Amino acid sequence: MKFPLVIACVGLLVLSVSVPSAQAQQELDCNDPNNIGIFLPHPTDCKKYLNCWQGLLIEGSCPLGLYFDLERQVCEAEARVRCKMSDVTP
Repeated sequence: MKFPLVIACVGLLVLSVSVPSAQAQQELDCNDPNNIGIFLPHPTDCKKYLNCWQGLLIEGSCPLGLYFDLERQVCEAEARVRCKMSDVTP
């Protein structure tokens, strides 16, 4: 049942190609076929997310004014999202 959910969610997400942090790259092996379609929260920005696409870890951004919801795997209004960012050390 996970597949139809991912297809429905992709329309709400906007992909932007950029290089995520090394820590995020270690958390998700995009060469593993089991990780295709997995969305992870961005470690420092609640308006972004990470996703495996064609073997690469891609950083995506939610449309203007929306935040990524890990539980539902979609971009939602801020009031409906529980965002937890990890501490960033320079």
